[in-house]
Amino acid sequence: MICGLTLRSAVAQVAAGAAHSLALATDGTVYSFGRASAGQCGHGACGEHAPGVLVPVRVDALAHIQVREVRASADTSAACIAALVYRWGTLDASNAVPLPILDAEGAPAFA
Repeated sequence: MICGLTLRSAVAQVAAGAAHSLALATDGTVYSFGRASAGQCGHGACGEHAPGVLVPVRVDALAHIQVREVRASADTSAACIAALVYRWGTLDASNAVPLPILDAEGAPAFA
């Protein structure tokens, strides 16, 4: 249970940024909540008037991916899936949802 909300699975890991948090459930589902002004919650909204996320909400862009680990910094979030890392946040509208980090050839940058 997080913030009085019962999740579908137990929480395996929590990561915290400056004003947002990520929760990784044991089934690999990622939830986020907190300030979303830099897109760090991963729900597609960013900017000064982006609504905050008051209760944990599943990060839909990662819904069909078995996430193994989550990380958060001040206004950036990341999810690790084997050798692939997804990143979002940092005040760029194009980064308001999780996107894989790829090298110049389009291969996973952390393989």
